[in-house]
Amino acid sequence: MDCHPWDESFYVVRGNIAFGVGDKDMIAEPGTLVHLPAGTMHWLRYGKGGGEMISMTSREAASLFFTDVHRAISPETLDIPKCVEIANKHHLTVAAPPG
Repeated sequence: MDCHPWDESFYVVRGNIAFGVGDKDMIAEPGTLVHLPAGTMHWLRYGKGGGEMISMTSREAASLFFTDVHRAISPETLDIPKCVEIANKHHLTVAAPPG
């Protein structure tokens, strides 16, 4: 789960993707747009078979966060502590996922 100081929207292109937004859960199917205002606690989880989404953000800060993650963390070896460190630098709040 996380929240951050920028708006974020996801447009689901393929697959079913579970979203938790605040205290509500939903399954987003292809063609669904999920909008998350800045400061909204949220999580997402791809369904069986994966999926594809287009992500849109409202501020340059999101791009800077993902650029830092790309530079510091190899896609072959996930480094959660390093990811959390980068998230904190960019004012993201990270929490344990539900259940």
